[in-house]
Amino acid sequence: MQYITPSGSQHWPLFFRPKRLDLQEWLAQQMAHPPRPPVRRQHLVSQALLRQFSGPGKPIKIGTYHLEWKAYKEKAPKSCGYLNDWTTSFTGEMEQAWQPTENLIPSAIAAIMGGRVLGDPALLTVLKRTIAIHRLRSHTLRRFGQSAADEAIAESLRRLTATQAVRRYLAQEFRALHGREAASEDDLRSVLVDKAKGLANWDPAINFRKKMDESFEDLKRIVDQCNVEILRAPPGRHFILGDTPVFLVPPAGRTRRSRDLPLFDSQFMILPVHPDYCLRLPTKTNSIVAIGHRDLERINDEQIANAYRYVYFTPDARTLNFVNAKAKRWRPPPVITELVAR
Repeated sequence: MQYITPSGSQHWPLFFRPKRLDLQEWLAQQMAHPPRPPVRRQHLVSQALLRQFSGPGKPIKIGTYHLEWKAYKEKAPKSCGYLNDWTTSFTGEMEQAWQPTENLIPSAIAAIMGGRVLGDPALLTVLKRTIAIHRLRSHTLRRFGQSAADEAIAESLRRLTATQAVRRYLAQEFRALHGREAASEDDLRSVLVDKAKGLANWDPAINFRKKMDESFEDLKRIVDQCNVEILRAPPGRHFILGDTPVFLVPPAGRTRRSRDLPLFDSQFMILPVHPDYCLRLPTKTNSIVAIGHRDLERINDEQIANAYRYVYFTPDARTLNFVNAKAKRWRPPPVITELVAR
């Protein structure tokens, strides 16, 4: 069990990371249950959350703004906030893991609006786990998927090439393939990689999927120990929601961007959940706090800066003008591509 010491906010709880299953144990665990239908269109922003940002009337529509194309359009929530093949392994099982929380998001937000949420520990937990889901199920974490898979593969290589019998076999194979002796560790590993790429250990999608499983369980344990603050927008002003909606706030005096900030180096995670309400975690107490125009604009600025391509909001001219003005400074993050073995 690994002990993690927070270095950012004084309110992050101490955290004990349990021992991990190895990949074969994890795969056996996944395959012990009947397979669920695969899901290709994976909503990184929950539809239950997107619906909170809809305009009045039917059918339900939300304002969407494409930051790269500088284009505004109103769409149904089901047409927003998704990425095809965010993960490609055990996708139905992953959707099932999010559902218990996502099904209760409307009830939790209704309790905020009705002034009842602070007296309901179960719904406070729903709000905290909603932050956890949107922190992990994001474009940011997907971009780190390749490096997570590469690390797992590198560790497997280190273990295998430490065995003398394997090294002798690889040296023989390299000699047969290239007509010369292996001159370096990289030569030996090149043979091993070529022979092992068809195995699960070399499948970046499976390594990424396992990492997300573990990270979700870790983050649930962390946020369940935290208090959450509910920020209320000033009258007549609204929060917006990016397609990577959880952002991390660095400690005072530090300027590292949210996209690159490790969780425990941050002060807070922030997630808008309604045009009038936003969550901040961890804090000293569970509370509802009214904020001013400047703080709201800072949060909305970060939603735009942290977005992959889109922001969403309740359709209104004032918010659209704000997004139009701020979108000029948005810079696109790297394009997300298919996970591949390297």
